[in-house]
Amino acid sequence: MSEPERAIVAAEEQFFNECNTERGGNLHYDSRYMVLNSCWVVPVIVVLTKADAMEGQAIGRLREQGMSMRDAMQNAGSLAPQILSEVRTKIESKLNGCKYPPKTYLSLSGELSSSGPLYQLC
Repeated sequence: MSEPERAIVAAEEQFFNECNTERGGNLHYDSRYMVLNSCWVVPVIVVLTKADAMEGQAIGRLREQGMSMRDAMQNAGSLAPQILSEVRTKIESKLNGCKYPPKTYLSLSGELSSSGPLYQLC
């Protein structure tokens, strides 16, 4: 299975079903540790990394349709956003069905996303 088709893993789904990031704030002072423990609203954002890798996927699709490598490379830029949109839609539909879905999704490309998984939780 290629990375763009990677499924949401159980731990990620469990996080969005069990970790209520929407709770209000109650401050608790613990004198033993001299810290304040809080329970505040924390917006969780899913960051889709490797967005620029969709060009490789686009080249592959265009080659499968019979396009030459040169033409596929020239036309990949117009197909890559569509592929990213498809991947994002799959991820959003799965995570938005959870009890505590992410607040938003952000796509990254370039050097910032050159290593690591296709998407991350922040």
